[in-house]
Amino acid sequence: SGKTLAYTIPALCAATETMGRSGCVALFLYPTKALAQDQLGKLQAALDGVRGLDDKKILAVDGDVPHAARADIMAAPPAFIATNPDMLHYTVLPGAGGAWSRLVQDVRYVVDDD
Repeated sequence: SGKTLAYTIPALCAATETMGRSGCVALFLYPTKALAQDQLGKLQAALDGVRGLDDKKILAVDGDVPHAARADIMAAPPAFIATNPDMLHYTVLPGAGGAWSRLVQDVRYVVDDD
């Protein structure tokens, strides 16, 4: 949809500016875990369509992601993360000064798709 493009294109452009570097460019915030999961494929398709961003990926951070996988995400955040308000409130923000600090410091866009 037009709304999706309106926030995806600036995030993709920002990702092209970070080629060769790791870190989170955009945090996509969806009202529900189900919607975040639904949008992953669409966002990955948009990402795959941009030349030079082959090393960038989008991952979900939600209650279904095992703690070991979350640790990997914390250590090396992907370019894009899709999550929901509950995970942001209970997991990411409380860890902003610790475990999730790299993600919080690197993120350039927070997209609220509510």
